[in-house]
Amino acid sequence: VKKKRDRDVKRDKEKELASSLMVACLKRLLPIGLNLFAGREQELVQHAKDMFLKGKVQEYDIFDYIKLTLTLPDKIDPSDVMSWQHYLYSKLGTKRESTQKVSPDELVEKIIDMAKVLYGLHMIDHPQGQMKGFVRSVVSMQRKRAVIACFRMTSLHSLPR
Repeated sequence: VKKKRDRDVKRDKEKELASSLMVACLKRLLPIGLNLFAGREQELVQHAKDMFLKGKVQEYDIFDYIKLTLTLPDKIDPSDVMSWQHYLYSKLGTKRESTQKVSPDELVEKIIDMAKVLYGLHMIDHPQGQMKGFVRSVVSMQRKRAVIACFRMTSLHSLPR
């Protein structure tokens, strides 16, 4: 029985190490992925992430909302405090010239995929919504070292365990 328990503990630690490294890698590559989108599309990624966070909206509703928003012309409300930002995003989106034409449905799918990644990272950083009634675990030293190494851009394989 003890061998099985030790094997399960070892497997859990390996799984935890692998998942924390994946999260750290995703966080490092996130700006590169977001740079593939124009300003208006980045704003739609944030809106889609917020809709996923609400949890009551179905994915096909988000798909329809993004597709409709992409096809509608820009409406800038001067009374809105953030109107300058919307104007800037719309201008940034029109300046971008792509070498390959992407269909609107493919663009919406890419926006939703990026929003899902942002949603997943948000849920990892802020797990209070899914962990009601559980005691929050303290982040392990190994995970902290991996994250700090990512910020310092040191190699992860040379970290002490």
